[in-house]
Amino acid sequence: MFAKDYAKALAVADHAHALFPDNLGIEINRAHVLMFMGHDEEAKALYLAIKERSANCRVSYGSKSSLKTLRNSARWA
Repeated sequence: MFAKDYAKALAVADHAHALFPDNLGIEINRAHVLMFMGHDEEAKALYLAIKERSANCRVSYGSKSSLKTLRNSARWA
């Protein structure tokens, strides 16, 4: 993702998700890649699903800070 090869980053994130479907960190990365690719609605839906899941988890894998950033972003206002 840092190299801005978002198609490859999404493929890697999808593969990681297939291996570890309950890992919120992987889901957050997938949502970030989707957002950078301009798939705003899909990214937003994934962020909201992460928010819902992380509310029921003791460890959120950083999702609360990512969601806070998302809420404060003018892009999602």
